[in-house]
Amino acid sequence: DKGALTTMRSIHYAPRSNEVVDSSQLSEEERKLITPPHSDGGLMTLLATFGYPGLQVLMDGEYRSVSAPPESLVVNLGEVFSKLTEYRLKATYHQVLDIGVERYSSPMFVEPRYSARIPRGLLNSEAQTVEDEVDSSIPLFGDWLLRRITSLFVEWSNFQIPQDRLAAVSAVDISDVLAQRSAQSAKL
Repeated sequence: DKGALTTMRSIHYAPRSNEVVDSSQLSEEERKLITPPHSDGGLMTLLATFGYPGLQVLMDGEYRSVSAPPESLVVNLGEVFSKLTEYRLKATYHQVLDIGVERYSSPMFVEPRYSARIPRGLLNSEAQTVEDEVDSSIPLFGDWLLRRITSLFVEWSNFQIPQDRLAAVSAVDISDVLAQRSAQSAKL
């Protein structure tokens, strides 16, 4: 799709060393985490773990390790997918642990184009296509994504939103995302 925001990354996780992080300042749980608990924002993430352990998903109120063979993909549902299903299918809340050795992963974040409008509750719909459910009051996916990342992630808090998108991004309501995250955190 022209303009899709889908991205693929290669991630290198080096084991944490005392030269980089003073482990004495961290709790036992913080020492283990490389990537704190979160869910991805898009439709879904296809993840190659290359057989390395470390990925954990939240299931029934506790984090469980994912065991993926080297030539397989892990599929995590994202917040947009969850929204499309009226939250019947939940975004995959997950974290990554430091396993004490170098490891690699390669996620492909499947996301729509910036200008897509993401309706809610397609499972209950009589629509034949997604376009049948879309109206102009639904924010653009890109505006929703900018609002989400600048609100939820400290490393994006000073991001300068383009002036021509500032009003639209500021008007996006992400209370449903915050409520879902709060519900996931409460299960721990």
